[in-house]
Amino acid sequence: MAAALQTRIHEGLNGALPDLRDAWRQCLSACPPEQQLFTFDWYDAWTRAYGTRPPWTGRTRVIVVHDPAGAPCALLPLIERRAQGLTWLSLAGFYQPLRTFPAVPILAGDACEALARALLHDLSGWDVLRFGPWDAAAPERAALIDA
Repeated sequence: MAAALQTRIHEGLNGALPDLRDAWRQCLSACPPEQQLFTFDWYDAWTRAYGTRPPWTGRTRVIVVHDPAGAPCALLPLIERRAQGLTWLSLAGFYQPLRTFPAVPILAGDACEALARALLHDLSGWDVLRFGPWDAAAPERAALIDA
């Protein structure tokens, strides 16, 4: 099924996320309760508050995975920072004690494979990818780590 999933990378500047509020809401509507905290507004508030402060560059990227019908089934919000002469991509808001991202459970494994492919083959300009700290106990986090 992973081959039928499509990914699209959206970019934002000045700490703002690209306007994906509707897609985010649609994806979250099929996600479990423990992912409901991670709304578009939550991520957007975090990136606007912290994303333009050094070492953050203010550049955001969101990888959206769409199911075969075109509905969003996973969103991976990333923010760029420069440190130690390298460009880092981090899961936005990663200083919180629990970090995850919206992923529809029935498609989480395939969606995470699609996210990994997009990170490795479609998204350029980064040297280090940092997702932590997070606990790999949640299925979508474990699936992305495995992918």
